[in-house]
Amino acid sequence: MPTIIYVEDNHFNYRLVHKILTKEGYTISNAVDGITGLQRIIAEKPDLVLMDIDLPEMNGVEATRQIRANPNPDIANIPIIALTAQAMWGSADRCFHAGCNAFIAKPVSRREIIDEVARFIIIN
Repeated sequence: MPTIIYVEDNHFNYRLVHKILTKEGYTISNAVDGITGLQRIIAEKPDLVLMDIDLPEMNGVEATRQIRANPNPDIANIPIIALTAQAMWGSADRCFHAGCNAFIAKPVSRREIIDEVARFIIIN
């Protein structure tokens, strides 16, 4: 089963996305801050990362930069989708510049999250 780590400090947002994606056949777990997320991503090498941008300890942009700078290509090349309520002008560019592969503004729609994740992970 494809694995996803969602780095998200808001439990309600995590539970919503968890419910949507587990029904689609994905395994999803949570890290509640940027540092913990980065550590888990390096240790677990998930198939995809969903990255909130406004996080405690280390924001999602910096965590994404550190993932992309990792010397291990199995880590540096993990697809990252930014999910953020910071959908103001320039937010998407900032996420893409840091290395995110896609950007979704919150609140997320069921169809949008399913479609974006499916762009990067094929379930057999």
